[in-house]
Amino acid sequence: MEYVCSEYNCSEEPVFYCNCKGTRDFCCKSHCEGHKSLPGMHIFEPLVLKFDNQNRKVLTQILESYKIKLDEIRETYKIMSNKLIQEILSHSTRVFEILQDIENNCASLAKKIVADEKVDHKTFEYFSRISVPKCDHLMHGWESLISSLKNLFKFPSSENFPVPKTVTDQYIFYFDQNLKEFHKINLESFAITKSPLIENMKKNYFTGACKLDDGTYFLHGGINNHDAVSEALIYDIHYNKAVSVGKSHYQKNFSACILKNSKIHVFGSTSPHSLRNEIFDLSTFSWSKLPPLPSKVSFCTASLVDGRILVTGTGIGSFWEFCSETYSFNLFSDEMSHGYKVFCENFIVTCDGLVEICFKDLELRVIKYPCFYIVGPLAIVMNKRCGKFLYYVDAKKKLMRVDTVGKKVEEVALA
Repeated sequence: MEYVCSEYNCSEEPVFYCNCKGTRDFCCKSHCEGHKSLPGMHIFEPLVLKFDNQNRKVLTQILESYKIKLDEIRETYKIMSNKLIQEILSHSTRVFEILQDIENNCASLAKKIVADEKVDHKTFEYFSRISVPKCDHLMHGWESLISSLKNLFKFPSSENFPVPKTVTDQYIFYFDQNLKEFHKINLESFAITKSPLIENMKKNYFTGACKLDDGTYFLHGGINNHDAVSEALIYDIHYNKAVSVGKSHYQKNFSACILKNSKIHVFGSTSPHSLRNEIFDLSTFSWSKLPPLPSKVSFCTASLVDGRILVTGTGIGSFWEFCSETYSFNLFSDEMSHGYKVFCENFIVTCDGLVEICFKDLELRVIKYPCFYIVGPLAIVMNKRCGKFLYYVDAKKKLMRVDTVGKKVEEVALA
């Protein structure tokens, strides 16, 4: 029995039927929506055609067509899979070749560096991490894969490369104002050594620094032709080698640099961007921004005291504690000086005296020792502990030290 659409003057083959009138009304595709607008409860059901010989033949043809298409898809998938596997194997082979080259280069570099008594294991770790090839010739995102592998690559540990006994880390250094000389002071003999700046350190007078480990230092910001700069270097004082680690987001001059959990926190600046803060991640060699300081300060310095980052400078009466989890600043309530002041570990050297920071019942406490008076800016780039003394070079290039036992500050005569 053949069915036709119930719509007037429509001879199209129906595909649905509806029992809204008590009898079946048949609808083609074109008139289904129109039938829904008529009064009544409409429930459409698909029209199942009688499975006669003609329909069986058509259905068989359709199934055969699907089978052919399925075979074509399977063959295409097989070809694409083989090509994809070959491409992956090809790139994987290249990746392993590069990793093998990296391993061989590092092993060769390790033998050369360890043989040099002036270089320690941390120096090797930092410089080998930077010297891994960038593999820029790879295409289609493979350079990102190589970069990830490079960052995950494990370099030799301190057990394999112990610090030579002949190496001494008891030095403090600073840059000559005219950008021509590098001065290094031996804190055991107080002898000063002057040497020309190496090539990639000639342009900038660095005014921000912090120790990484075993004679390796992070240098950042400073002055170039009276303009603040954003360059950053990792410098080894024994090997006399510096490697650029890229520019920060802001130009800095006399900013505070402090290391915590493989991340160097950089706070403030005398000018410009005096409120801006950043982080340099040593594990990825990348910069990221931090929230700004609560207020402007100049000659900013910072210290890590009992795992806490403390920040101060000229312009506030005390110091802030920076929380690296919430990225927030809390101002310490006790005022000590509104003038020049800098951190030397858990001591603050101010223009009015010496302040010691200690902990009691997990709370910060300060003890003041009014022992001297400073009239000029301290402008301390870094400080260095040697025994009971904390050494620094002031703005007049005088070697000063904090006696952590005698609780006083004194000038040291150079040999």
